Amino acid sequence: MSQPFLTSAQTVNKEAQQQKEANLLTQRGQKQLDIGQAESAFETWQKATKIYQKLRYEDDITGSLINQNLALQALGLHYWACNTLLSALKLEANASLCATKPQQPTDKMEKLLTATINKQTLSPVNLLGLHNLAEVLRRLGKLDESKKVLSEILSVAKWIPSIDTSGILLSLGNTNQDIYKQARNQYLEIEEPVFQKEFVNLIQKYALESLNTFQQLINSLNTPKEVQLQAQLHHLSLILDFEKWLAVESKLGNPKLASLHTRINQQIQPAVDLLLKNHSDFSRLPASYYVYAKLNFAKSLNKIPDKQFHSQAIEYAESALKMAKSTNSQRLQSESFGTLGKLKLEQSQPYFEEALGLAQSVHAWDLAYEWQQELGILYKEQGKYKEALQAYSAAIENVTLVRNNLLSTNTDLQFSFHEKVEPLYRDYMRLLLTDSNPNFSEIIQTNERLQVAELENYLQCRKLNLVAFNEIQNLATSPTIIHIIDLVDSVEVISQSPKQPLHHHSIESQLIRGHINNLIDTLQDKNLAYVGADVILDHS
Repeated sequence: MSQPFLTSAQTVNKEAQQQKEANLLTQRGQKQLDIGQAESAFETWQKATKIYQKLRYEDDITGSLINQNLALQALGLHYWACNTLLSALKLEANASLCATKPQQPTDKMEKLLTATINKQTLSPVNLLGLHNLAEVLRRLGKLDESKKVLSEILSVAKWIPSIDTSGILLSLGNTNQDIYKQARNQYLEIEEPVFQKEFVNLIQKYALESLNTFQQLINSLNTPKEVQLQAQLHHLSLILDFEKWLAVESKLGNPKLASLHTRINQQIQPAVDLLLKNHSDFSRLPASYYVYAKLNFAKSLNKIPDKQFHSQAIEYAESALKMAKSTNSQRLQSESFGTLGKLKLEQSQPYFEEALGLAQSVHAWDLAYEWQQELGILYKEQGKYKEALQAYSAAIENVTLVRNNLLSTNTDLQFSFHEKVEPLYRDYMRLLLTDSNPNFSEIIQTNERLQVAELENYLQCRKLNLVAFNEIQNLATSPTIIHIIDLVDSVEVISQSPKQPLHHHSIESQLIRGHINNLIDTLQDKNLAYVGADVILDHS
C-alpha cells in the first residue's frame, strides 16, 4: 500500500529539484546579462526554458522566453527576439508583426495590434511580454506599431494597481524620440516647400512629446531611481540634438523656431546639473547598463562647448571603461575605448586601435566601421594616405555588412545616415581623388554604392539587388555613361565611354549650386506646365 505514496513523493521531489535548477539558471542568466555576457545568458535561459516546458509551468515558460528576448536584443538580433516574444505570448500566427520589410501603418495593422493585446490575460508577465514586444518593434524601426502597443498597454495597466508603468512610459518616450529622429532624417531628403513645412511641424511635435514624457518621469516621486536616471539621460541627449537642429533651422528666418530654440537652449544647463547632482544613481544600475549610461552622459557632455564639461566627460568615460574591463565584455570595452578616443583627441589613435581590435574579436561590425572611419581621418591628417584608404575601404565594407544583415537591425545607422554614413563614402572618394593617378573606377563604384545606400535608407529597406547600368545585358549599343558625383565642396564629373579611357572634370560646387537650385524651383513651380523650355534652360 505504501508504494504509490513513495512514487508520488519521489515525483514531487524530482519536480521540486527541477524547478530549483530552472530558477537557479534564470538567476545565473540575469547575472550574465548584467555583466554584458548576452550570448551566455541566452544559452542559460534556453536551458531554463526547456526545464519549465517539461514541468509545463506556463507563466515560467513565458517569463523565460521573455528573458531570451532580452539577451537576443542585447546581441542586436531583434528580428529573432521579436519572434521569440510572439512565441512567449502565443501569437505565432501574427508573425507579420516582426517582418523586417517596412510597413506603413494601416487600419488592418492597427486592428491586429489591438486584437493581439485584447487576447492577452491581464497578468504582469503578459504585460511584461507586450512591453518587450513594443521595445523590439521600436528597434526593428516599426515605430508606429511600437507606439500603438505601448499606448494600448498603458491604458490596460492603469487598471492593475500592482503594475509600475514608469518603464512603459520610458519606452514611449524613447519611441517618440526615434520617430523624431526618423522625421528629421527624412526631412533632409525633401525639397518640396509644402512637405518641408509639414515635416518641420512633425519634428517639433515628436521632440516635444518625447521631452514631456521624460520630464514627467523625472518629476514624479513614484518613478524608481534607475528609470529616473535613464529618463534624465535621454532627456539631455534629446535636448542637445533638438537644440542643434533648431539652431540651424531658425537661421532660415522662422521666428517661431527661433523662440523655441531659445526655450530649449535654456533647458541644457539645468538638465546637466541634475545628472551631476544625482551621479550616485549610476551605481544602482547593473554593470552593462552602468557602462552605457556613463558613456551616454559623456557623449552628451562633450557636445556642450565648455572645457569643464569636456573634462567631466573624460572622467565618466574612464569610469565606464573601468567597469567594462571588470565584465570581460569586449563589446563594452570597445565602446568605452572608442568614446575615449573621441574625447582625448591628442591620444586618440591608440584608443581607436584598441577599440577596433576588440570589436573585430567579437564580430561587432557596427562598432568596427566607426573606429575604422576615425582611424581613416587620423591617417589622412598624418599624411598616411595608403593606411587611410585601407581604413575607409574596410569601414565601407563593414557598413554594408551591417546594413545587409537580415538577422540584425541598426536603427542608429538609419536615423543618422546623413551624419555618419554619407560622410564615410564622400571622404573616401575625396581621398581617392588626391592621388596623382586617381582610381576613377573605384570612385565610380563607391558613388554607386552610396546611391544604393541612400535609396535603401529612404525606402527603409534592406539590400536592393540593383544592376549597374553598364552591366545591363543585350543593349543594342554600349552606352556612354556620365557620372555626376556631388562631394559638397566640389562636383566631379566622370565620363565612361566604350573603348575610351575614363575622363574626369572637377568644378567648385558654388559655381553651379545656384543654377541647380533655380532649376529645382522652376521644376517644382505649380505653373510649370505653362513655362517654356527656353525659360527652363535660362534658369538652369
